[in-house]
Amino acid sequence: MRVKSVVIAMMAMVGASAGMASAEDMVSIGNDTAFFRAKAKREEARKDFEKNQADADHYAGTTSGDAPTVNWIEGVGKILTAQLQLDNGAKIQAREGDVIDNRGTKVTSIKPGEVVIKRNGKAIRLATTPQQTNPYGQNTAVPGLGMMPPQLPMPPR
Repeated sequence: MRVKSVVIAMMAMVGASAGMASAEDMVSIGNDTAFFRAKAKREEARKDFEKNQADADHYAGTTSGDAPTVNWIEGVGKILTAQLQLDNGAKIQAREGDVIDNRGTKVTSIKPGEVVIKRNGKAIRLATTPQQTNPYGQNTAVPGLGMMPPQLPMPPR
């Protein structure tokens, strides 16, 4: 009987030490898992940041200070003209498809509140504000608004 209790005690000690070792292993595995998950999330966040930065650079307009600035946009419907001020101070009127300097900069799109040029194969959106007006005082935020006839009251019946 005594041998049986010694054997049970020894098995309990071996089981306890084995259980402690596996608990330590579990903690170590948990720490490693948390570390690698955090590392993967950091890498994912870095990739998202780089993508968002590239998008911001694309949509924020220019990344260099030598791009033209938009003075005004005018026109009706899809026939729009923009006055651009070049980095040398010259002011030019441009339409879609015009090449505006000797570096091959081409106007690819003119829309109300937006001018897009292409330089060295890269599209650059030029910053505009919705309150820019053309030289005739017409609000270009809504094309043609300045050319609308005044509203007349209806005659009495």
